Amino acid sequence: MSGTFFRITDGVTESPAGRILLQPGVSAVVMLDVDDLRGEYEIFDAFDKGFRFPVYFGWNWDALYDCLSDLQWMPADRYLVLVKDAERLCLAEGHPHRLLIETLHRVARFWASPIRQSAQRPAGFTVLLSRSAIDDLARRLQNMGVTIAT
Repeated sequence: MSGTFFRITDGVTESPAGRILLQPGVSAVVMLDVDDLRGEYEIFDAFDKGFRFPVYFGWNWDALYDCLSDLQWMPADRYLVLVKDAERLCLAEGHPHRLLIETLHRVARFWASPIRQSAQRPAGFTVLLSRSAIDDLARRLQNMGVTIAT
């Protein structure tokens, strides 16, 4: 399940989030509320606080990708990003929300790559989107080339 965007279903244990969080081992989780992500600073701040980025985090999109592709300072069996109210994401070209999704998609693909999976510390990186109004969002994300698992 690593490296894929998931749809959350109704039941906790039947949902991808429930199945991920109920696995043995350590889960590092960052919860994002779209209403709190008004701009780049708020997005970077949420990840900085949630994954406790190192002091050298550069507060830009490349730095976000680099830190999310590493996470060695926070050893875990899986990394999970939960996006609440994902239907409110603005996917217009150049908008910080679109840049966030593009960055998370790149990071998820990196973590799912054979090179990363053969690393000494294999782990999964998953992004889960909230359920409300998900069908329209799923269509828009698929138009961007993002993989959606159901």
